[in-house]
Amino acid sequence: MAIRWYVAQTRARGEVLAKQHLERQSFRTFLPRIRRITRHARRAIEAKVPLFPGYIFVAFDNGVDRWRSINSTHGVKTLVTGDGGAPTPVRPGVMRKLCDACDGDLFMGSADVWVPGQVVRIEDGPFAETLARVENLEGPDRVRVLFALLGSSVSMTLPSYDLRPA
Repeated sequence: MAIRWYVAQTRARGEVLAKQHLERQSFRTFLPRIRRITRHARRAIEAKVPLFPGYIFVAFDNGVDRWRSINSTHGVKTLVTGDGGAPTPVRPGVMRKLCDACDGDLFMGSADVWVPGQVVRIEDGPFAETLARVENLEGPDRVRVLFALLGSSVSMTLPSYDLRPA
């Protein structure tokens, strides 16, 4: 067999710990992250957070590597498996697209995931938890949305990292 990518579920907020311990065991890992800006006490704080919270990608050869040790690695809850208990590989095309959309471990494809007409939830700022509809993309990482406010429609441009699918 060949080396394939698999998914491991991590403990709560244990992605970085799982990555460190898996790499100590010589497993190749991939933990894609996004920039997340949060506001606290009138300050904007930028952090890199996992693109897929609670999960990490691990590469190994199912027929050669001792993959069962992944389940007992610090930070890992379990390796995602199929019906027979064997790990389920990620389709190669999916990993290729994901890796192509990343600069190192930083996911750069945020703005192009939004499609005009798509319903999104605003996650941060004064309109947090408000549902909106994507009007158009205003450039890298900027999205113009339309939402209802006090009985009328309001259009506003927001950073794409402040939006989540509804």
